[in-house]
Amino acid sequence: MLLFKIIRAGYKLIRKFLLLRLRDLCHLFPKSKKIWLFSSWQATRYRGNSQILFEYVRKNHPEIQCLWVSKSDQLTKILKEKQIPFIEAYSVKGAWISIRASINFVTHGIKDMNEILSGGAKLVNLDHATFPIKDMQLLEPSGLEEKIRTYIDEFYFIKPHFATTASDFTLDSTAHHYKISKDQVLVTGLPKTDYLSRLTRQENSSSQRILFLPTWRIDPDFDLTSFNFSAERLNQLLEKNNLYLHINLHHSFKNQALFKYKNQFSRIDLTPLRGDETYQAMADCDLLITDFSAIFSDFLIFDRPILFAQFDLEKYLESNSLFLKDLNSLPGPRCFDWVELEEQIENIFSKHENQMFQQKREKMRNLIYPQLPPNACQKIVAKFI
Repeated sequence: MLLFKIIRAGYKLIRKFLLLRLRDLCHLFPKSKKIWLFSSWQATRYRGNSQILFEYVRKNHPEIQCLWVSKSDQLTKILKEKQIPFIEAYSVKGAWISIRASINFVTHGIKDMNEILSGGAKLVNLDHATFPIKDMQLLEPSGLEEKIRTYIDEFYFIKPHFATTASDFTLDSTAHHYKISKDQVLVTGLPKTDYLSRLTRQENSSSQRILFLPTWRIDPDFDLTSFNFSAERLNQLLEKNNLYLHINLHHSFKNQALFKYKNQFSRIDLTPLRGDETYQAMADCDLLITDFSAIFSDFLIFDRPILFAQFDLEKYLESNSLFLKDLNSLPGPRCFDWVELEEQIENIFSKHENQMFQQKREKMRNLIYPQLPPNACQKIVAKFI
């Protein structure tokens, strides 16, 4: 068994070494300035900053051949149905175009592309977090065994040539995240900011809406109902104030305890949002609740109240470090169980929001978004056209 593991590891090590050398050789192929590739979420989704920039370039620069990269049969089917030009990353056509493309626009790193045959193209990370609370820096493996395993199995640590950021205020966080110099960070604004700042409400209702977007957890057993949760009490509060609450769990959540309340209470909606439906849901809501997600910085665009439901703060910090060291600087009250959260909801919708948080929200909004819309797509394209 040990001998088999050694042989298998040796094979993988040699294979990875040869693949990296092939990636180096791809630098020698001439690149076409007229071929740009785009993708996101490890080439499994059509969404986010990459999608918005992709559609902008297609519309405004017909001289550029824009193609979306897919590594998913489901995504390929969607792209075909929508008649969106694409390549499959590991097909013969995809391989050839990957070698020839001059720019790769991504949101989740090199895995959004053909990791090997994209060698020599400029890798531009458009990011998916505007201003993160948690530390999103690429973590280097520690220990010899982990370093060897990472080298064998991953291309994750290939850094971008450039990354975009929202403003001078977010420049440090972006450089820190990707471990690149500040000269490699393009202060252009983000494509999704162009999109969000032009969104208007589509939901016409006399009721007001709350959107709860908790972030990813490393703990698969994390349970939102463990913190003094009462669906009956919550629903009564919502009815009293003519509110609706939409809770959209992160796709990584494994614990389904909350879903036993699905369709049982008239004011609580647990229907998952698909893709960029989140953007419109944000535009339609009157209050955002999140925890440690950077989504709060996107919601600042709308200048509406934010609550931070940091129920599991101590346990969360056991497996996550923070980029924002002072959590009290957040532009909204921090709540540590459902009772506190419900009290703050009551305060906000009875027009008793603390003015201090309104001022914090305005200050941070102006720092992250000195111009709305930032015309980010136009500025990004100008850097590479």
